[in-house]
Amino acid sequence: MINLVTNAAHAYDAGGVVEVSLQRVTNLEVERTSGIHLKPGEYLQLRVTDQGRGMDADTLKRAFDPFFTTRAHGEGTGLGLSVVHGIVESHGGSIDIASVSGSGTSVLVHLPAAQLDDNRKDLKICPRGCGEHIMYVDDEEALVALMKIALTKRGYQVSGYTDPAVALQEFSKQPHQFRAVITDVAMPRMSGPQLAAKLREIRSDVPIILTSGYIREEDRQAAQELQIDQLVYKSNTIEELAEGLANEIAMHARKQRQD
Repeated sequence: MINLVTNAAHAYDAGGVVEVSLQRVTNLEVERTSGIHLKPGEYLQLRVTDQGRGMDADTLKRAFDPFFTTRAHGEGTGLGLSVVHGIVESHGGSIDIASVSGSGTSVLVHLPAAQLDDNRKDLKICPRGCGEHIMYVDDEEALVALMKIALTKRGYQVSGYTDPAVALQEFSKQPHQFRAVITDVAMPRMSGPQLAAKLREIRSDVPIILTSGYIREEDRQAAQELQIDQLVYKSNTIEELAEGLANEIAMHARKQRQD
């Protein structure tokens, strides 16, 4: 939702309306109205529409390509629609874009409706913090705001930064006030691995988690060189991030006791 609505907002030069609708449909209704073939069952249909500048045919063909962006250099990573596509595909859904240059864009998403079982007993309990101070770094302001809320609800104190240089400056002032650092991989001017390396120069034992919507092999290699075990997909749930965070903090505490 963050990526789709952000893209729609950026399609306007001087403000405008972003329409968001959600309804429950069947695969037969989708096929009849949109011509999209889905597996039999019920789906949630999400539509995000703007009346902005739209896309020409060539741009539309590359809309889901990783790192493709029409925004100015340093203003976007080109991962927004790629991440959305990955989330939708991983859940067995579909995503389709209709756009005309100068006439706006409409993104249509279908996700299989969950069949809830009231008799479930083995629900996984998400680990909670105990007031630990966490640094969260991502160049997407909306995502920083969202993760601050989510992690705060799980018992952490969170300081969020959209500029890795500012985050590094704040860390250098009091490096031991942060129990762990979570940083995006792809950021303008300073990448997540570059930030992690600088943080480790200041404090070699700080637990670090890297997150990304598109993890490349070079990202895995960089994480390995920095001895970072936690590399989490942004498309995964907050539960996985919270679990990784709890593991990193616990592991660091054990090492301190051993030392």
